[in-house]
Amino acid sequence: MKNEKSKKGKFDLPADTNPVELADELKRGITVKLLSDLEELRKRDFRKGKGVTKAEA
Repeated sequence: MKNEKSKKGKFDLPADTNPVELADELKRGITVKLLSDLEELRKRDFRKGKGVTKAEA
């Protein structure tokens, strides 16, 4: 049986890919996701103890 290395977490990029631009794009995407999650959490009222939205409470 051959000892094959796992390709998990590895992917091929086109040769003209700029790693700095790729990193900036990933940061922007993560930031947008975090801000949307934060906005969703702000809509919730945790003082009630259940984390229900203010509209539901």
